[in-house]
Amino acid sequence: MKGAKTGSSETVRRHKASALLAQVERLKGRCMGRMAVHLRISKLADKGFNQHQARIVSQVFETSLNALEGDFYHLHNQDLVFIGISRQIKALEAAEGKLASLLEEHDVSLDTLRREHILLRFSLDLKYDVFLSHVRNLAVREQRAHAGERDADDNGFDDRRPLDSKGLAELERLLENADITDLVRQQSACRLTDDLKTQRLFTEYFTSIREVERNLLPGTDLLDNRALFKYLTQILDLRMLVVLRHEASRSSDEMVSININVATLLSQKFLKFDQEMPIGLRGRLMLELQYDDVFSDLKNFAFARDFALQQGYRLCLDGIGLDGFSRIDRDHLKVDYVKLVWDDSWPSRFNNSVARELQSLVQRNGPDHTILHRCQDEKVIRFGQKFGIQLFQGHYVDGLPRARLR
Repeated sequence: MKGAKTGSSETVRRHKASALLAQVERLKGRCMGRMAVHLRISKLADKGFNQHQARIVSQVFETSLNALEGDFYHLHNQDLVFIGISRQIKALEAAEGKLASLLEEHDVSLDTLRREHILLRFSLDLKYDVFLSHVRNLAVREQRAHAGERDADDNGFDDRRPLDSKGLAELERLLENADITDLVRQQSACRLTDDLKTQRLFTEYFTSIREVERNLLPGTDLLDNRALFKYLTQILDLRMLVVLRHEASRSSDEMVSININVATLLSQKFLKFDQEMPIGLRGRLMLELQYDDVFSDLKNFAFARDFALQQGYRLCLDGIGLDGFSRIDRDHLKVDYVKLVWDDSWPSRFNNSVARELQSLVQRNGPDHTILHRCQDEKVIRFGQKFGIQLFQGHYVDGLPRARLR
């Protein structure tokens, strides 16, 4: 390969995504026993890292992999891609462990890195086509960047100003008066028939933070300040409650959901929303709570949960990674559904022990109460079905035909 070799004193050179793409295309038909890792250093800006801190993270991870047989590719946005041999998976996991230890003080876990697609792992004998498509996208973004077209989602270290208290106050004012209809997206969680036709369970409504940024406060990085961003999500919660009530009132039988903070459930404004909500509609409203938010303060969660259930709302625990799933007992948490977030690294992490544990966890939480999220292709769905999961959500599911009701 033409990437910088590991296990030597050769100076690491910068390689662009186009060079990486050329190498991956040459691997077609010769990818058995190979793996690839993409550490998205550019996404660490969303976690409050500055450029210096991000370089340290990259250096530590690269140094941890130096003894492995393989090649590094350094992309234009500081991202790091490593292509190596699958039998070295234990060494890779050890390197990921060192990375996790480094990030602990930033409250960023290895599970978070995987769930938020900051650390991607690909088994090339199983996922060559997926990795090839992924690298092609990297090459396109690189070309845009060189042409002067900014891609804020691709390059976190840009010239946008960080969100400050003044900007947050302005954004709060704008959100109070803005029609956010154009910023709202929807996606359904569905049961699937044997021939992959959908039976909708509920429809989730959500906003894209980047869309809010581009439309209401361009030039500002809304994810830069974690504390202010957390408050921003609570402001968005209140706007989305209006959407939730509107959508629930349009249908007489289908459930609708939004993501919501525990703090919002405990707020006076939610109490006002609840008082104005017709009792007959509450059973069709699903409130999705994030795993990190729930486990950061289980006492507050328990209080908010008991209130929501008493008022007739349904609850879903969202944002669960493979590592975090072992902590979940749906009956104990008293939630209606749990949402497991797919990661492309899963197949390469599975052995008989992990497979048995996942199957056991799905049975414990209920196959018809466990949702596999971010299903991008049929392989992900078949993977979930193999372990008993019956509910699915994602872009691939969106495109499937609906089953006829009998």
